[in-house]
Amino acid sequence: QTADPTTTSEPTTQSLILRHKNTTKGLFSPSLSTTGLENADNPDANTYSIIGYFNDTVKRAEYQNEDGAYHLKLQFTYADGTQDTLEWTQTSWITSPNITGFTLIQATGTDGLDYDIYADRYDTQFRGLGINAQHPNSSYLDGNGVLLPYWWQAVGVMIDDQGGIPSMDISVYGLSKGTARSESLWIYKYATQTADPTT
Repeated sequence: QTADPTTTSEPTTQSLILRHKNTTKGLFSPSLSTTGLENADNPDANTYSIIGYFNDTVKRAEYQNEDGAYHLKLQFTYADGTQDTLEWTQTSWITSPNITGFTLIQATGTDGLDYDIYADRYDTQFRGLGINAQHPNSSYLDGNGVLLPYWWQAVGVMIDDQGGIPSMDISVYGLSKGTARSESLWIYKYATQTADPTT
């Protein structure tokens, strides 16, 4: 009996969907919270977002893996040049207030410290990205959605919070890098591959 072909999906490319180059040179406009777009035709601008283009569910489907999840990467850069990187998958779209299907792939910092984010303090855990439902005038997205009245892991900031972007609560590690100066958010695109069991 011949086995059935197996179908899998693998990430092939990553697309930049939001970037904030430098908070000292300006913040996102409040209109980001309703449109998801800013300087959409100019990825070299200080504030750039094309998340609003993904309101089209057909377009979003091109970026889902075989489990229906989205694969994303968020990177924060600090004034001293160090970075924190979060990479994960989630089944809810990033503008949903309720985050579902979160799976952390990696959470690392260039100072050599691995952040075990999901097992950390309840109020600052990273749970994926969702719309900042509790502080919509502060940032477009955050790391807990509607769940908590905090906006750690903020994406698309519209107000200056202690000089930058609320990123990781690294105080729990005895560190003090402060808020981030810049951030970038990417989404991975998947391609379906079918394996022939006879080859």
